[in-house]
Amino acid sequence: MYASQAQLGLEAQNNAAEVRLRAERRAGEHLAAMRKHAGGRPPAPSDCTGAVGAGVGVGEKPLPAVTGLSEPAPPRLDELHITRRQSSQWQQIAALPKPVFEAHIRTTRLRSKELTTAGALKLARQHREVDQ
Repeated sequence: MYASQAQLGLEAQNNAAEVRLRAERRAGEHLAAMRKHAGGRPPAPSDCTGAVGAGVGVGEKPLPAVTGLSEPAPPRLDELHITRRQSSQWQQIAALPKPVFEAHIRTTRLRSKELTTAGALKLARQHREVDQ
């Protein structure tokens, strides 16, 4: 009786873990494809006081700054509520070829083992070492 309950517990846990792993992998794919934020402080607003060397002649009023034409900066990880560690781990999982990722899920379940992010990261590390 207890063994069957424990088995059901592992199966339910692995179902939830599989959903989480697939979501992390998908997030990693999106993060890897995103344009990277330049980082650092945002640029200071331009000085339009008409000072010499600012491109404005004596007695002329400066032209207003043109805004909205440049592409907005990509979001920062903290704006996405993602830590650097999560970003790194998710991208490592996403770097696994799909057949390798699917085989990992399948074999882990067949062996009645726990499906974890740590296990997927270990596989990603091993796979990366083989490629190098």
